Amino acid sequence: MIKYILVSHGKLASGMKSMLEVILGKRDDIVAIDAYIDDFDFEKSIQNIINHSDLNKDKLIFVSDLLGGSVNNYLLNYLSTKNIYIITGMNSSLLLTLLTSSKDKNIKQIISQSINASKDSIMDCSDLDLNQAKDDIF
Repeated sequence: MIKYILVSHGKLASGMKSMLEVILGKRDDIVAIDAYIDDFDFEKSIQNIINHSDLNKDKLIFVSDLLGGSVNNYLLNYLSTKNIYIITGMNSSLLLTLLTSSKDKNIKQIISQSINASKDSIMDCSDLDLNQAKDDIF
């Protein structure tokens, strides 16, 4: 089983989970951890998820909001742990591709495909020719 853990400063993670559930429906494989909200201990929450997972068969994909941020830096402590994967730069395109990719693919292929789709979806729309864009994009 693959579990997706969204971790962010503030409420971005829970907002992204909400967006995913609007599009994909309610899913038990998505967890949102909002760090630095009141006295909530996000580090303990991450440790609990890891401790209650069977890392011999389960895969945990952590997606954080910001490279170099304290949330991502904390996750890097688990970088060498078997079946834990860490992605940073959380956005809608990344998450949608990640969660809708075929589970028959290698996990590293899924992650790479999701990151590339995310990069390709970022653009300055003010430069679009709307007549051409409707045919090419929509």
